Amino acid sequence: LNLINAYPDEDILEGIDGFVGTNSKEAGVMQGEWLVKNVPQGGNVGIMMGMLVHEAAQMRTKGIKEFLADKPQFKIVHEAEGSWDRNKGLQIAENWLQSDAKINIFACNHDEMAIGAVLACRSMGVKDEDVYILGVDGTSDGLEFLGSGLDMTLYQNPIVIGYESVNQLYKMLTKQPYEKIQWVSHELILPDNKADYQ
Repeated sequence: LNLINAYPDEDILEGIDGFVGTNSKEAGVMQGEWLVKNVPQGGNVGIMMGMLVHEAAQMRTKGIKEFLADKPQFKIVHEAEGSWDRNKGLQIAENWLQSDAKINIFACNHDEMAIGAVLACRSMGVKDEDVYILGVDGTSDGLEFLGSGLDMTLYQNPIVIGYESVNQLYKMLTKQPYEKIQWVSHELILPDNKADYQ
């Protein structure tokens, strides 16, 4: 039995033969790397999380928090569960913008919540150049907003995941050595290369 995409709990992992997918923690780390490179002055960060029962929400959040932990120019001032939802992302962003937190960085576990943050900024008259909004998943709607409020997102390549999964299964069936856990890296999507993903 081999699984793809959604990383299983440790007890399930022990009972399977292989896994192929993206590393959710890597997504958070890549958001942090983008911030350090593109926002060297730092800022106040709000993290919008998916449903906390999901491994992706837990690990994407952990990735960016750990990456920024030793970078004092970045201060994580708020975290909230947005449940992968655009409307919840909008509500959270509006609340944060109305607070005294002075958040100028929205690090979102998923594009839909990031779009919510974009719409909240627009409705409250916050200029694109004054905030940084980060997504994950490279959704079709996310790509529409990329460069128009959304600054970056990440792509999980299903073709590569599928190919590597079949390759892993083939090795299992033919008794060849293989890596039980095989990660497929996220791909960084920016306004200048988004056409490659549309």
